[in-house]
Amino acid sequence: MSNIVTTFAIHYLKTKCIIKADTGCWLWQKNTDRRGYGKVKHRWWGSEALYAHRAAWLAVGNEIPEGMILLHACDTPSCCNPKHLSLGTHKENTLDMLQKNRQFSKISREDAENIRELSKSGSKIKDIAIQYDVTEQTIRNVITGKTWNFEQVK
Repeated sequence: MSNIVTTFAIHYLKTKCIIKADTGCWLWQKNTDRRGYGKVKHRWWGSEALYAHRAAWLAVGNEIPEGMILLHACDTPSCCNPKHLSLGTHKENTLDMLQKNRQFSKISREDAENIRELSKSGSKIKDIAIQYDVTEQTIRNVITGKTWNFEQVK
């Protein structure tokens, strides 16, 4: 991206945000996904919708290597201030989430441990799902380690 395009891209992004003076967060005010991450679609980033924080990172000349994600230092999904972002891995993001006791799931770490114990003791997946007010697939994912796999983040 040229300097002129970069300037316009950042200006474009900032016009879609509320800038919080106290935190410095650029809070995306347009389309978001169910987790609160901003989504932007503009010719500068191709025909596909892109997360707003990723667009901001790219707009200031950074790259996102394969296998890497962007971590929010402010822990605010709608923030797209490039100064609040850094490159990291999924593992680093998960460790950060666990250290800060931050989760976007109905299932906590303690719940996951209890779900696995209930399953081992013979409880049916359907009954566990009702108890935790989640889908049966969510329970299967916890039991099989697809989610809340503590071994992967140690």
